[in-house]
Amino acid sequence: VGFIRSGHGTDPHDENHHKPKPTTPRGGGPRRSEEEEWTMVYGMLADFFGRHGHTRVTAVEGRATMQLKLRDWCAWQRKQYRLMKSGKPSFMTEEK
Repeated sequence: VGFIRSGHGTDPHDENHHKPKPTTPRGGGPRRSEEEEWTMVYGMLADFFGRHGHTRVTAVEGRATMQLKLRDWCAWQRKQYRLMKSGKPSFMTEEK
């Protein structure tokens, strides 16, 4: 399954939808670009896969916040992939 870098909530046909939206890491610090955020969450998914052998992420007690973020991110990626494959507007790209 491919994964995208662009954020959701903007029109994929809008010429400005690729502009990165900086985010603030937990605990403050410098803001991350959308690219850095995507790479971080993708790394979390790779770690999860390494530990569990699958990418069916659920919230687990003790790690609920990060796993909820990862679960929601995966659901968003899968939805965008299905839209792309059906020829509908999507943020998904063939490279991701």
